[in-house]
Amino acid sequence: MLSGDEVPPGGEGKIGVTVRSGYRQQTLRHTVTVHTNDPVNEVITLLVTAKVLVDLEAKPNLLRFDPKQSESASLVIKNYTDNPVHLSEIHSSNSSVDLAISALTIPPNGEVTVTGKLLPDAPTGVLSGWLTIRTDLNTIPLLQIRIWGHLP
Repeated sequence: MLSGDEVPPGGEGKIGVTVRSGYRQQTLRHTVTVHTNDPVNEVITLLVTAKVLVDLEAKPNLLRFDPKQSESASLVIKNYTDNPVHLSEIHSSNSSVDLAISALTIPPNGEVTVTGKLLPDAPTGVLSGWLTIRTDLNTIPLLQIRIWGHLP
């Protein structure tokens, strides 16, 4: 939204841009189109770039099961802070998935591995749910990661 209703000739204004990036470290690049009543510059296109920094990230951001390859799936949780991050209350909302984690403390700028294993009585069809992990970070107190798969 432009600050003020109009920009005087030779003046300037501010345009606020809000971007929802999620909890993924990434570089964003978007365009913003501004329509004006200036006959010379009726449309102005602005390029907005931002580097999104996060304290904690799951890579990949999905615990995906592909039973053609294996009955387990894993991901890495990366700590981008200069302090250790303590994890607790690791839980799967799907009772067919058993979870294990390599450590409950992620060292500064380190990582841990989360492995999900399908239980023998897992039903066929779509496998869906959430992996939730509590952290001691104020910025990300609860990490939620999608569980997905299709079981033949």
